[in-house]
Amino acid sequence: MTPPLVRLALAACLCAVPLAAQEVAPFALPSSTTGAEAVLLNPAALADLEGAHGYLGLQQLYQKTDWDGIPEVAQTTKTSGTVERSTQAPLAIGWNLGDDWAIGIGAMPAFDSETTFPLEAGYWLDGRKFSLVVREWRGVVAYRLADAVNLGLAVRYLKSRYAFAQDEFFQYGDPPDGGEPPVYRIAADYSGSKNALGLELSALWKAKGFALGMVLRPEVKFDYGYSDFGVGFTPLNVTEPEEAILRTYYPGGGVNTKAILPLEARVAVTLAPMGPWRFSGEVGWAQWSKWETISIDYANETVDPDTGCPVLSDERFNSHFKDAFTLTGMDVRTFDNAIEAYGRLAWQEKICSETGGATLRPNDDVMVTLGGRYPWKFGEFALGVDAFYTFGIYSSNNGFEMSRNLLGVGLSFAY
Repeated sequence: MTPPLVRLALAACLCAVPLAAQEVAPFALPSSTTGAEAVLLNPAALADLEGAHGYLGLQQLYQKTDWDGIPEVAQTTKTSGTVERSTQAPLAIGWNLGDDWAIGIGAMPAFDSETTFPLEAGYWLDGRKFSLVVREWRGVVAYRLADAVNLGLAVRYLKSRYAFAQDEFFQYGDPPDGGEPPVYRIAADYSGSKNALGLELSALWKAKGFALGMVLRPEVKFDYGYSDFGVGFTPLNVTEPEEAILRTYYPGGGVNTKAILPLEARVAVTLAPMGPWRFSGEVGWAQWSKWETISIDYANETVDPDTGCPVLSDERFNSHFKDAFTLTGMDVRTFDNAIEAYGRLAWQEKICSETGGATLRPNDDVMVTLGGRYPWKFGEFALGVDAFYTFGIYSSNNGFEMSRNLLGVGLSFAY
């Protein structure tokens, strides 16, 4: 039987915190893109641009995790909180080919999560660390189907990598007279990488003072196969360790791990009445129910011949995920010299309602973004600088509390 925290950690490795495309270019939604950021948000909008456009961002992500333990565990395990940092550099370049066609290339993070848990009181695990990073490169094409209708297609090349490390303490064997059972410590590391291809379909419909943008991203699956595997075995208060213990708890082939980016659909509307204000709203939906059953497949399911103990067996456990909606509202204020200030509020529906559900994916999360853009124009060459700050407070299952801060700047040009 797999220890409960091992199951939780393996599942959490797959269900990490994603960065949405809107966070990569937070000053626009799929219905309100005005530059090269359309490559990342809604490729269909590229067909309305003239000349060449580019965008380069630099962002720093801070993520903090607190954990108060798992309810069904008698001994309370707790960490005061750990902070992980990562740097992102979204990139987008688009060209108008004349008439009705435009193309572009871009790169952005699709997932980025890394979390460490130094436990103050151990139960099975003394500490662990996991990360899941998915980086996306995309090539896009846009076509103006009619004066008010554009279509877009993106081919997505996704490169993912995960890593999971844990320290486990366990007791095994007969205790000496008047003493405790022998104690062993195992430090294990799993890691794997996989590349995959995906598609994104998009559309944009425009009218006077109104725009409607739509984006559809089919699911992408990653099957890492059996992970790269390393282990260190340390006997504590044991004079004659048995090597069989190592084979019993950690089969040499490691763990077969899988991950998925779920099917997503987004619809956004922008209203631009007369005056300095612009209002946008978006409804999104993701098929998180695909995570309903998480599997852990070990390379060895035999009984150890030296001890008679069964090795770890393949396991399936239900995480009670459900499909979820997201809601985003945004307003933009333009000043006399074309400076823009904007605010955005995003909310996500809970995707896992079971108390014991194995997930670190945020539930009931709310994100607030504040930012601005400052443009310059030199003849036919335009340059713009933007800066923003996103902060969010999340609550998750199993006693996890997560918060995230994203600070970014960007440089855009048009010619």
